[in-house]
Order: sequence, then structure tokens, then C-alpha cells
Amino acid sequence: YTGKILVDLFPQTGTASINYSALVCFTVFWTFTAFFMITQRLSVELSETSRIDFLTRAFNRRAGQDRLEQEVRRVQRKNGVFTLVLIDIDDFTDINETYGHPGGDSALVQIADILKLRLRKEDMLSRWGGDEFMILLADAPQEGAVEVAKRLQATIKSRGINYRDHHFDCTLSIGIATFCGSEGKLDETLTGLENALNEAKALGGNKINVFHRHIS
Repeated sequence: YTGKILVDLFPQTGTASINYSALVCFTVFWTFTAFFMITQRLSVELSETSRIDFLTRAFNRRAGQDRLEQEVRRVQRKNGVFTLVLIDIDDFTDINETYGHPGGDSALVQIADILKLRLRKEDMLSRWGGDEFMILLADAPQEGAVEVAKRLQATIKSRGINYRDHHFDCTLSIGIATFCGSEGKLDETLTGLENALNEAKALGGNKINVFHRHIS
């Protein structure tokens, strides 16, 4: 009986042996191919997930910084420009205190969704941190960025935020800075952007402030 099993497992005829070997090779090849494809897909998904903010589904700060560096190299080659728009939700602490953190999270998600719908495919929205969002407007001069900021501000103010059975107003403070490929420095641009936003907030919120680079 044992001998019969061995015969069944290892056919003795030449043709059967070749067919069996081919089947084994095909099975092994298919298994490794499937494993490789699954591994590659999981790697891509993991890489994409690591670049997305889990709450708002906008890009996270790491992805935003990577794109910034790429954009700097691109506009330096072309001697072009891009403009950054830094957005802060006014009185966000009050929203959290009044409606709890779930209410604050809902506000972040709704605002991010509105911002995404108002951008071109070549632009990029990233959650820069807390209640701040960064928008990179590719090939956009300062004047165009100001108009975009005004529209975003007006849309958020008119729509407000819906949370459960509550509706509350929401406004944005915005800083703007333009990077010029011919003479720009990214660190200087980012510092100017932060300062412009802080000044907009200091003016009482719901303001747009532009960083003007001083040329010596």
C-alpha cells in the first residue's frame, strides 16, 4: 500500500514525470508571482497612506514638504514662480471647547473638502499642522493667489459648519507668499508666509495678508 502511494506521488513514466514537473514549476512560479504582486501593491498602498492625513484625507505635512522641494527645483529650472497659501481656522480653540473635539474634527474635514474642490489638479492641499492648511498653487503669481484666497474665504464664511444639529459660522485667516525661481529662497519664503499669517490673525482674523520680499 505504501509503495502504491509512492508510485502515485512520483509517476514512473517519462511523459507523466515531465507533466508532473511542469505542473510543480508552474505552481511555484504562480505562487511567487502572486506573492510579489501582493507585496508590491501593499508597499504602494503603505507609501500612499504614509503621505495622507488620516482625518482630512488631504496630504500630510511630510508630503507637502516633499512637493515643495520638487516645485522649487522645477521653477528654478524654468525661472518660474509658485505661490503658497497658509490657512488658519479662526477661533478653533473655541470650536473645540463649545462642540468638543469631534466638532472640531468635523470642521476640519468639511473645510478640507471645500478647499480640495476649489483647487486645480496641479495644485496641492496639505494639512500643515493642527488647524492649519497649506495650499501650493503651481505656476501662480501673487495676484492670482490673492483672488483664490478671497474666494476660499468667502465660501467658508457663507457656508459655515454643520455638526449634528448645530450650525456655526467659521472664518479663515490667510497668509500668502510667492517663491520666484530666479531669486527665491525657500526658507525665507516659508518664514515670510508664517509671519504673514500671524499678522492676519493679529488683525482680528478673517484677513488675508501677503508677504512682500525685500530686495536689497
